[in-house]
Amino acid sequence: MSESGAVHPVVLNVGGTNFSSSMATLTRYPDSLLARLVHRGTHGQGSGGQQQQQPLFVDRDGTLFRHVLAFLRDGALSPGLQGPELRSLGREAAFYELHALVRAIQQAEAASRAELLEVRFSLQEGGAAFFRVFGSRADSVLELAERVHVSSEHEHEQQHLHLHQQQHSWAGWPLQAAPTWSSSGPAASLERVALQRPSHHDFVFQCGPAPSSTGASFVRYVSIEPDQRRLTNGVNVLGLLIDTVLREGFRLVAARTASPDDRVECYTFERGHPMGGQHHDNKAMAAGREQPIGGHGKAANGKPAKK
Repeated sequence: MSESGAVHPVVLNVGGTNFSSSMATLTRYPDSLLARLVHRGTHGQGSGGQQQQQPLFVDRDGTLFRHVLAFLRDGALSPGLQGPELRSLGREAAFYELHALVRAIQQAEAASRAELLEVRFSLQEGGAAFFRVFGSRADSVLELAERVHVSSEHEHEQQHLHLHQQQHSWAGWPLQAAPTWSSSGPAASLERVALQRPSHHDFVFQCGPAPSSTGASFVRYVSIEPDQRRLTNGVNVLGLLIDTVLREGFRLVAARTASPDDRVECYTFERGHPMGGQHHDNKAMAAGREQPIGGHGKAANGKPAKK
């Protein structure tokens, strides 16, 4: 009868360890290799209400199969799985062609990894400041980039209306100067400047005074939502940017000089609960202390002192 599998459990010998379960549980995913093995191995056994004659042997890891069986029964991963054991279970899931279990393991691994964010800052002679923000998650980088607004104010009037764009670079990354709109009127204009996006995982911008090939000078302002201030001082912008990142749940794990020649400072942030997280944080903080930034005034908590 149809319930014979429930009356007489199917017995598997996985790597020398016996497991008993119902036919319905073991064949929960009919397209899996496990379901096919069970159907093939029990053909003629356990039918008609007769008990299975001998265990079906599967030459795989019996210690990990208990987690496979738990997933088949509950539809969820066993609590506490992490690290090498989780990765090994992923290999077993792939062997048994249990695609739902593979996806669950991938999601658990992604959730266990910390999200990283890096802010690079360079204060140049003359007051111009350059920023590059890089993140391990493209969606977080995009969300932060949409909150950073750069505008440009032009101080010299011209005799005609024109548009000019000039290319600059910083630490190998192309930077596009603000469009220089000018007119015969005396009033200075304020124009929005698009952030540079070298990839989906980073963006680049600058603030403070900037050169123009036309001879006109202009200043870049930066504001970061929800703060409404327009700042030109690079250290102040850095402080606001770090405050914004910290408010989003990140924590500062390292501060170092990335390139002494270019005066590039690097701040590394982390969000999430990585495996062995406390040990990782201590190592990162130690790395930051080994390479102190001889920069622009830091508070005791590692954040720039606003000026």
